[in-house]
Amino acid sequence: MNSPGTSPSPAPRVRDLRAEVERLGAALAEGLGVLLAEIADRSVGPMELATVLDTSQATAGKLLRALTRPDPVAVVRGLPGPVPLRALIERSLDRGASADTVGKAREGVQTYADLVRHAGDLKSFEAMLAAWLPEERRVFETARRQSVFRALSELDGASCSLQVNTIVLAPSAEDGRVDLVGATGLFGVRRVRPDAQVALATMRLPVGEAAEEGASRAPTSLDGTPLDVDARAGRLDAFCMAQPAPLVPRQFGQYVQYALGPTDIGASAEFDLLTAELNRNAGSALLESPDGRSPFFSTLPQVPARLLVFDVVLHRSVYERSTAELQLYVAGGRGLATPDDPAREADRRETLEALTEVGFGLRDLRLAEYPKYSALVRHVVETLEFDVDDFRAFRLRVQYPLPTQQWMMVFRAPAN
Repeated sequence: MNSPGTSPSPAPRVRDLRAEVERLGAALAEGLGVLLAEIADRSVGPMELATVLDTSQATAGKLLRALTRPDPVAVVRGLPGPVPLRALIERSLDRGASADTVGKAREGVQTYADLVRHAGDLKSFEAMLAAWLPEERRVFETARRQSVFRALSELDGASCSLQVNTIVLAPSAEDGRVDLVGATGLFGVRRVRPDAQVALATMRLPVGEAAEEGASRAPTSLDGTPLDVDARAGRLDAFCMAQPAPLVPRQFGQYVQYALGPTDIGASAEFDLLTAELNRNAGSALLESPDGRSPFFSTLPQVPARLLVFDVVLHRSVYERSTAELQLYVAGGRGLATPDDPAREADRRETLEALTEVGFGLRDLRLAEYPKYSALVRHVVETLEFDVDDFRAFRLRVQYPLPTQQWMMVFRAPAN
């Protein structure tokens, strides 16, 4: 509350940085285009321009490519930094560029440098620009996630080439209910330190009526062996590609953990971890529950991974005519999110990733990085005593997934 005689502080002015960058890109594209026309032939290539301006071929090529971009934001994103660009402009004076043209180019580069300074540094500025260029953003984010993968692989002392999370939903013996199989695999697991801890954990969060009733899990292997009696029964070693990893399974309340036992270290010692759990009568087969919540499934990276593949495979009677919506959250200190929770809106993130739908029969549900995948899914479906032709799927692929990010598929009725 404001005290008597005072007024609220004025809201801070928010700069329209995108508009500023667009104006800068248009001005630099025109000004630098005129400058190059004054010192070189219009068809000059990177090698010739590098000779004229006494710079590297890489810098000259970057400049020429940037000036061909139709989007002014992309022009700025593609240019050399302000320092090398300023040096090129100064050299152009001795190569025949007019003082007026050089003066205008200097003004543009100064604006460029001011915007970089406002962003913090050149990398922060590039991150800002990438947010406005979808394709640039995809390349930018993948490169940054790859850097995180490399760092975490060294810090954690372990990594894998592929993490697969597959959820199969089929009608239960009880009418209107579903049985759920969760298959989880880490492929190409490597330890680079002997003390590195690797654990594959499986978990199912009951929601809606099940949560209110305090539902607990009673997972079994595909052949019906209770995993709290013999957790090793959940292993699917026959579908591994590399040597099956030595596992130490333990159950802790709502989740089962499979810890990697002692192994050799180094690139020559790769292992696969693959398990499957069957949860009978795990939930409703209806798309709209009485409490109004939409069914959802989510995954988190288990160890630093080069690729995450998340599939939800549905029988035709489960969530009929539904579409899947992709949501991304930062799990953070508040744990796993549920969809459309206002309290977690601040944790939600935009993403350029998209889901792929695979039609009934699952003929396109293959995985080049894991050739046995189709056989694995067929094995699960046939163990449940169903025909694979009655199943469809939704798939997510993410390169270098971040360990803090929770990827979620939410199933909803199609819009009218």
